[in-house]
Amino acid sequence: MFFFFRLAFFTAILFCNVLASSFAQPFSGDWQGQLKSPAQTVAATLRLIPKGQQLGGRLDIASDMYTIAGTITGNKATGTMTYPTDGSTFPFTMQLTGTTLQVNITAFGVGMVGAFTKSTGAGTVTAATSDKLYRDPALIGAWQTSEQYGGGANSGGFYGGNTSTMILNADGSFGDGGSTSYISGSNSSGISQGKGNQVIAQLNAMGAKWFTKGNIFYVRIRQNSTVQDIPSSKYYVENNNALLTDLKTGAKTLYRRVR
Repeated sequence: MFFFFRLAFFTAILFCNVLASSFAQPFSGDWQGQLKSPAQTVAATLRLIPKGQQLGGRLDIASDMYTIAGTITGNKATGTMTYPTDGSTFPFTMQLTGTTLQVNITAFGVGMVGAFTKSTGAGTVTAATSDKLYRDPALIGAWQTSEQYGGGANSGGFYGGNTSTMILNADGSFGDGGSTSYISGSNSSGISQGKGNQVIAQLNAMGAKWFTKGNIFYVRIRQNSTVQDIPSSKYYVENNNALLTDLKTGAKTLYRRVR
């Protein structure tokens, strides 16, 4: 009788383990898809490693990598994603619907949602190389700043201005979004457009990458074998506007998101 009791008890445990494994197994593997926020859409890959009802793995977005720790319950998983560089954590939920993995992440009050499909065979996702620098998702995109001059009582009716657009890419690189200048006066007027922002060109020539710590915007520059992290400005983002305050001079520049 004792033997049959132990056998029944062992069978029950085995059944529970198999059941938990059957729930966890569909999460296992490499997944590829996109994550969308109100400001942008970025390609991403997931590598999920379930152990029983525990879920581990990593998320790669551009050059950034996040570690995953969570719990699987049926066809759902919940937990946190951690950015190893500064220890920032972001809650996530995942749900399997057929062959699609739905993912929701909340970072700094901003929601990101995505749909992922599993990679197989030759299509296995290769994890992106990470420089382990954190980049605030709210800053990724194209930002335009404008300056006007003239038009005052002593300007003789002359006025003008210029706008320039800087692109902050998810991999930390800088892009030149072009510029427009205009002048107008009693005898002349004109508009010119083009690219060639010298500051951005110099940054790219030095292999510069941008990143953030807290509310500080940094630029990492590599010269020969030397790496230098330069704190540039404080930043504040709200309603598609970004206010940057230069750390040295205190000068403020307002940028408007254009895409």
